[in-house]
Amino acid sequence: MKKIICCFFLLHFFSCQEKSNNLSDLALLQNKSVIFDLNNNILEPKSLYGKKTIINYWATWCGPCIKEMPEIENAQKKLSQIYNFVLVSDENMDKILDFTTSREFNLNFFKSKKSNEIVGVYSLPTSFVYDEKGKKIKTIIGVTKWDSEEIINQLKSL
Repeated sequence: MKKIICCFFLLHFFSCQEKSNNLSDLALLQNKSVIFDLNNNILEPKSLYGKKTIINYWATWCGPCIKEMPEIENAQKKLSQIYNFVLVSDENMDKILDFTTSREFNLNFFKSKKSNEIVGVYSLPTSFVYDEKGKKIKTIIGVTKWDSEEIINQLKSL
């Protein structure tokens, strides 16, 4: 009887593992953190497929995050044909909305329902880069000169 229960447990465990392996890294990220736009619409990972995606974690109180936003905006203009740019904060919605209405950034701001730490973000800004199918291909921790020729070329080559 113990062998049957053990076999059942192992079969169940590995079948669950296989199902999660079918999800892209981007879909797994969404499952962990639940990202939605400022109108409370859940971000569907499939809507990002077909282009590479940069998810940038930031906060309204993070000076370095705010400093790099104009550069992200410039990079977004230069790379709009091949990249989605998604800026995610885990702060409360009122803080994010106050920030976005008081600043004139033309960026895609989103809110994470859960803390950034749940997806491995422990310092801000942190960015994850995903390929066209949602596989994570790069992690960038700290301030980045997003619109520099060097970074633009690196992003194009990924």
